[in-house]
Amino acid sequence: MAVTMFDAGREEVTIKDMIARAVYVLSAKTYRAADAMARRSARRKTERELARLTDGMLRDIGLERADIPKAVSMLQVSGR
Repeated sequence: MAVTMFDAGREEVTIKDMIARAVYVLSAKTYRAADAMARRSARRKTERELARLTDGMLRDIGLERADIPKAVSMLQVSGR
């Protein structure tokens, strides 16, 4: 005999279903957090690499040193 409860929509939900839903939500949130951290790390790495270039090299690619943070934020830098 399964233990059941009712959610807000008055739909019968088993404890097993509730646990499965909670695990799914937590894993999705964990994935999004890890992905955001990886993207942030990749952006910082890109900023550091651009900052190592000389002013002349930056000019060659159309940037000034002050443009680096904005340029990196406009890129879609993948964390993976």
